[in-house]
Amino acid sequence: MNKILVFILLLLFGYNQVFSQDIITIDAFVLDKSTNQPIPYVNIGFVDKSIGTASNEKGSFKLQYEEDYIRNFDVLQFSSLGYKTLKIKAPDLFSKLSNTNKIYLQPDIQSLDELIITAPETEKKQVGGLDFDGYTIGYWKEEVALGGEIATRLKINKKDSKLLDLKLRILENISDSIKLRVNIYDSNKKLPNKNLLSTNIFHVVTKKIGIDTINLKPYNIKVDNDIIVSIELVEVFGDKVGFVVAGIGSGTTFTRYISQDKWEEIKDATMSFQVLTSFPKKYNKIEKRTKPNTITILWDNSESMFLNRNINKEFEFLKTYLNTIKNVKVRVVKFNMEITSDKTFEVKKGESELLLNHLKNTTYEAGTSFTDVFSKNSFNSDIVMLFGDGYSTLSDFEYNFRNPIFCISSNYKTNHKVLQEISQSSDASYVNLNKTSISSALRYMEFDILDKTVYDEASVLDNRNTIYGVVQSKSGPLEGVSVSIKNTYDEVFTDEEGKYEIKADYGDILLVNYFGVKQKAITVSNKKNIDIDLELNIEFLEEISVSGINEKSNDNDNIARLGNRKLGYASNYISENDIRPSDIYFVDVLRRTPGVNVSGTPINANIWIRDKRTPPAVFVDGLYSLNYLNLSPQNIKSITVLRSLAGINRFGSDAAGGAILVTTKTSEFSSEEQLKNWALLTGNDYDQTKFYPETNSKVSNFVNELYAASSFNEALQIYEAQKTRFEQLPIFFYFDASEYFERWDSTKAYNILTSIADIAYNNVKALKTLAYKLEALNKYEEARFIYKRILELNPKQAQSYRDMALAYQNTGNYNKAMLLYKQMLLGTIPEVDFSGLRSVIENELRHLVMLHKAEVDYNDLSPDLLSLNFKKDMRFVFEWNNPLAEFELQFVNPDNKYFTWELSEFSKKERILDGIQKGYQTEEFFIDDAEPGKWLINIKNLKGEETQNPTYLKYTVYKNFAKPNETKSVRVIKLFELQSKATLDEFVYN
Repeated sequence: MNKILVFILLLLFGYNQVFSQDIITIDAFVLDKSTNQPIPYVNIGFVDKSIGTASNEKGSFKLQYEEDYIRNFDVLQFSSLGYKTLKIKAPDLFSKLSNTNKIYLQPDIQSLDELIITAPETEKKQVGGLDFDGYTIGYWKEEVALGGEIATRLKINKKDSKLLDLKLRILENISDSIKLRVNIYDSNKKLPNKNLLSTNIFHVVTKKIGIDTINLKPYNIKVDNDIIVSIELVEVFGDKVGFVVAGIGSGTTFTRYISQDKWEEIKDATMSFQVLTSFPKKYNKIEKRTKPNTITILWDNSESMFLNRNINKEFEFLKTYLNTIKNVKVRVVKFNMEITSDKTFEVKKGESELLLNHLKNTTYEAGTSFTDVFSKNSFNSDIVMLFGDGYSTLSDFEYNFRNPIFCISSNYKTNHKVLQEISQSSDASYVNLNKTSISSALRYMEFDILDKTVYDEASVLDNRNTIYGVVQSKSGPLEGVSVSIKNTYDEVFTDEEGKYEIKADYGDILLVNYFGVKQKAITVSNKKNIDIDLELNIEFLEEISVSGINEKSNDNDNIARLGNRKLGYASNYISENDIRPSDIYFVDVLRRTPGVNVSGTPINANIWIRDKRTPPAVFVDGLYSLNYLNLSPQNIKSITVLRSLAGINRFGSDAAGGAILVTTKTSEFSSEEQLKNWALLTGNDYDQTKFYPETNSKVSNFVNELYAASSFNEALQIYEAQKTRFEQLPIFFYFDASEYFERWDSTKAYNILTSIADIAYNNVKALKTLAYKLEALNKYEEARFIYKRILELNPKQAQSYRDMALAYQNTGNYNKAMLLYKQMLLGTIPEVDFSGLRSVIENELRHLVMLHKAEVDYNDLSPDLLSLNFKKDMRFVFEWNNPLAEFELQFVNPDNKYFTWELSEFSKKERILDGIQKGYQTEEFFIDDAEPGKWLINIKNLKGEETQNPTYLKYTVYKNFAKPNETKSVRVIKLFELQSKATLDEFVYN
């Protein structure tokens, strides 16, 4: 009998390895217990074990698992709308399926009282959105994902809201079609919990790209509160799985990989889901709000609240409102990037003088983060009054408590849309004191009425004129010209047609900056159209030839199909085995040499190494050669391409464009032996001393005043006085003051530094300065948020995506980093050219794989990207915040030979133009296999500039690059202060 039972179990469970008994397969059907009919698309899986599937339309399913992975306490769960959930403990599976392969579910019949009423007139509103940023996506790419879900939280502003339709923005669908199930969960808990639907909603997606609409009207779905909307993969038609839905990098998304798996919360991501809702109009009289007994005031005391604000009107409004309440308990919470004060007041008979004095005695500084004030507090008051501008400059703006939140603002620059959404989604009203009298504002507080103004993302009370025009030279329109308003952080750059548009007042001064010209100042008159002519010191090329490869992809190429496409190239070494009998000319071999670009005819070719802007030096059997094009490919033993500093320094400044080493079969000595005995080329001997930045930089008057202080309190008084003397302080004021206060109080220093985020939230140059310093302080999470903001402002700049990928890597988001690096290398981000950064991206992707291979999906990478293609002992990365920067780097090796890399209008005009047009400001250098000894790196600023928002440079050094013992250091250099050559670094290479 026991032998028969075992045999039956083997048939039903399908052991793949009978003798080892490792893999168990359950092949069965799910049926309705009352009708005996198959139940399609049942969610089946071991709870929270990442093992699951869904039944097909005939109720059939197959589930495999490793026997040792499932423990006795694990549960196999079957769930479907309209049926009671069935749970089977792992030890009971054999007895449950020993004689049958059928699973029965009990119908869940609920009696519903129906009330037929006359439908009231309704209003309609869209919730969610279809915006997307090009790099935030949700996707399925394997059929094993059946039962997997992608979900997003949506705000429901009105009670008794009916869901009419759901729209999705699809980026790619390579399947013939797929079947989705729509799920609607309540959002009372952190993760999706209760499914609010009573019946299944299925939808077949045939659209390959674009907006797809799912009709929800027949299902009569009504909700009162926020919901989580999910799409679930239940069936794939065809032999390919590749479905990508768009998203945007803010908010919260939830995913589970397969059926019955645990939910994962993903921050900084919202799927492009939009739901059309309707809700009843109210015909009754305006309802009066219940008078609160307790109030919480959230008072934003970040730097941006210091200026551009009618604060006296806010005080008058608050005093009048509290006087109408008479007796109330008020908790006052001041916050910027953290809670700075928390105090409670008892207002009796409307007397609020103590409370108002407390608010008037407020210090305004630092950036803004709502994480601390919202996520770490549960306000038990009847209402919350938030006084702020709606900008969270150091974290996402998320809130999850249920109190009515009345947002109040009088700021000149306010994110009205966010404040309005917060208020209305919490059954409160938005009070915009810029356009509302105090008496009208009080009505918003006392009665259930709303501010129905339609605000957009950029709604700012800005009465200035819009100045527009074209910047051009004799050669035509100029792209990437900086146009800014003097003494402000309002700055724009001209587009590819030379056009610009900026807000300005009569009498404002436009500052126009471009490389190759002196700064031009133009006073704004009554004329709105201001075209600007620039006289250039240099002639521009009509067409710039840029080294590097930019792979083009067709419309169907997308990140979801990386498994069908390999990335990367071969190593930087060609052996005689790689040379074909059909190779006739030397350039026939060079064209296939990784990192080398060739143009022209075989006997008159132009050759350059990727990421270099001058031709390489070619050495044949150890001797410098100008006649290398006549080499016979069949006599070549090997070709080596050198791009690192060590290679360049071996051969002097003639090899500034890199070096190509050729060893022939007829050579008596190997190339390596020749290298040891070569005399270095002349003209690059270094005979100077070290230069220190401190002795070659200007010290601001602001810092000189602070250094005169003899105590922390005296320094604070000087600092606050400095802030009141100027309407708009320069970026270096906050940077330098922060460094100064490190001697007294690191928290105060950090607060001052992050003020940059508040005063220049829309200025990329200033935000990069802040991000660089945050990285130097190991504040990588805060830097990630700033880089995210930069990407929002500059979505067509290659640097923005590379910086975002590196920020993900620095904060442990390795899969997000990997996905973004792949997108950049494949060229699937529309309208962005990454060719100028390709070498940097490849090296950083290799770095990611080498150090975090177990944590990323690397199966679709070529072998070349799975390891470093040549030894890289030290890596130096230079990044600068100003695309118009001009400077010189000098590397001095232990033999006092130097190599100079100069970025200027005279030496690297094409490199500057390429950086402007493609949007990148990064260079990397390597030292490998060099002679041991002391190295120097010197730096020199080649361009003067205004110091309102000056040029900073980030200098990053990796030692033992991409090895387990790697170390990294980050420094921020005040490039604008260096009046002459300065020694940036000194180190010993072993």
